[in-house]
Amino acid sequence: MLRYYDYKELLKPSFPNKHGYRFYIERDIMVLQNVLTLKYLDYSPESHPFV
Repeated sequence: MLRYYDYKELLKPSFPNKHGYRFYIERDIMVLQNVLTLKYLDYSPESHPFV
């Protein structure tokens, strides 16, 4: 799921490293909550940019 949101540029990791690990900070988690809430409400991220 996180890789999909990264691909769609909705949620980028704050600190990706050279080994491919993605690190997120508290702000990123709040963005993820917004994405998941809007998904639950059947909003399409493509048609409703909110990030």
